[in-house]
Amino acid sequence: MDSNTSILNPSIWIGGFEISEPVTSSTDLLVALVSLVGFFILIKVKPTHRTKFHPYFKLYFFFFFFGMLSAALFGHALKTHVNPNLKVIGWSTSLIAQFFLCLGSLYTAKNIISKRWFLIIQYGLLLQCVCYLFFVITTANFFLTQIALSIMLVGFALPLNSLVYYKTKSSGNLWIVLAIALAMITGLMFNLKWSFSRWFNYHDISHTLMSVVTYFVVIGANNLSVRKENQDF
Repeated sequence: MDSNTSILNPSIWIGGFEISEPVTSSTDLLVALVSLVGFFILIKVKPTHRTKFHPYFKLYFFFFFFGMLSAALFGHALKTHVNPNLKVIGWSTSLIAQFFLCLGSLYTAKNIISKRWFLIIQYGLLLQCVCYLFFVITTANFFLTQIALSIMLVGFALPLNSLVYYKTKSSGNLWIVLAIALAMITGLMFNLKWSFSRWFNYHDISHTLMSVVTYFVVIGANNLSVRKENQDF
């Protein structure tokens, strides 16, 4: 394994049309596909069987699908044909997706934290999301996107889901905790730029792992979004 080396996939050509980083684009699309599956799983839940958390997780999958689709197309496959600032579309929609994941996580904790702390966390989450969206859009800086995602996942979603699991032993929250733990490992591998080869570099590895992360969230979100017998929310 090559360490700390940025190796991009060679382009492929269809006639005279260049497709950049084909494996990286494909692994982005894999994450998008898992998100789309999660979205359709949730919209198929009958309204009478949905919990109050359902809308937040549904919107998470909706925005994450478009974020990863945009990343695949504008960030990689078509990057030689489009304005590089179009990458901001994928970064911004991914940030919005994580915002809804955090909101869903917060609402699962509503009954075990005080109203004051609930409001502090809610408005703090909204404020930091708006601020980071503004700076990411105006600066087109991926490092800011990484910081924002890290704060949302590690600063909000992880402790909230860990608390709920500790208090209630909810398997749905546990799956989201496991997803965030794997996402942290994935982020570390990405930033260390570990690559096997030009055809499976650190982008490809991290995207493949992110598809597993997203699958974990699908399991957790489905568990939290479907009303069980005798459940009053």
